[in-house]
Amino acid sequence: MSRSLDRLLAIMEQLRDPAHGCPWDRQQNFATIAPYTIEEAYEVADAIERGDHAALKDELGDLLFQVVFHAQMAQEAGMFGFDDVAAAIVDKMLRRHPHVFGGAEISSAVAQSVAWEEHKAAERRARAPAQGVPQSVLDGVALALPALLRAAKIGARAARIGFDWPDARAVFDKIAEETAELRAEIECDAAPERIEDEIGDLLFAAAQLARKLDLDPEAALRRATGKFERRFRRLESVAAERGIAGDLDALEELWRETKRQERSLRLERVGEALPAEFEALRAEARAEGYRMLDRLAADWHSGELRFDRESEALFAAFAGDVLAGVGGLTREAAMPNALRMRRFYVRKAFRRSGVGRALATRLMATANGRAMTVNAAAGSEQFWEAFDFAAVECDGYTHLLPAARPGPGTDRAGGDAA
Repeated sequence: MSRSLDRLLAIMEQLRDPAHGCPWDRQQNFATIAPYTIEEAYEVADAIERGDHAALKDELGDLLFQVVFHAQMAQEAGMFGFDDVAAAIVDKMLRRHPHVFGGAEISSAVAQSVAWEEHKAAERRARAPAQGVPQSVLDGVALALPALLRAAKIGARAARIGFDWPDARAVFDKIAEETAELRAEIECDAAPERIEDEIGDLLFAAAQLARKLDLDPEAALRRATGKFERRFRRLESVAAERGIAGDLDALEELWRETKRQERSLRLERVGEALPAEFEALRAEARAEGYRMLDRLAADWHSGELRFDRESEALFAAFAGDVLAGVGGLTREAAMPNALRMRRFYVRKAFRRSGVGRALATRLMATANGRAMTVNAAAGSEQFWEAFDFAAVECDGYTHLLPAARPGPGTDRAGGDAA
């Protein structure tokens, strides 16, 4: 590890060498490199979101290179070097984890979060006099954060001294107020900066509503954008097939049709062949690090598993004509007369849309009251427990639903892979 890091530091130093380095690297400064640092952090998050562990390794390397780049420029300016950066974070972690590296006792993750924030607040209070500025609860919220995320964090900081709405419902009045003000500015042909100001107020209020609902506004907008993109790509394809171009009324109707198709969910029992889109579904599962559909394909094509015995079944869920997920039920080898939920996977774009709940409910009906097991993937535990599956410690499965069970519960969680 030390040799690899030493090589990286040496490479960075050579890239910045005034006589023999790279012209592009030599002319950079903190400000010009900062956007690349932010971009690399987003690419790390994207690799995690896609479950692509090979890409995650590469993206973490790119992000580390950004840290090394900044440290090299700071060293050249006589400010600090990479060792100083590493020492600073070591000191900070030791200081902020007295329950691990000291004698303090913290009993839960919630208590640790509170203690962490208290440590950070104390550090901000100590810095304020040295910087010659009055202390504020808003100190330390980075300017470079994505705008919606920063808006939510600023609102959360203000709430620490009681400056906040009592609940989410109260924020709707503020959103209505900001919407009316924006409409008034537009109707009176106000200057662009006035309209921009009102749109900013409206977006800020929307971010606070998300915060009051314990939602991440960035994640919500990202999902909404992904949903729009998915539907729009479908609209483009159908519009091309039908020769629709430039007719707004026709496109609007096609958009409504696309939404109706996506919302109309149907389950089909898989019989003679796997669904046509199965390979695309399998590739998406593999990209997330799940291999259950690889095993399904191998067992299916070998003839070892066809879900054709009593009480066994494999269902495909379609949102319109899109294969949104699959779920199977087979005999549980480890328990007499029990069944096992297997090869259960829902595409990320359709999670929290009822697809997983519909599949699980249909399979449970197929079981006719027999005991069932499931090996819940990480993150899907609450999904199964919402159907009254109990967590167990057993080789081969993680959750058990005994026979003579009550009716299925309500899907409260988003994990749809098992």
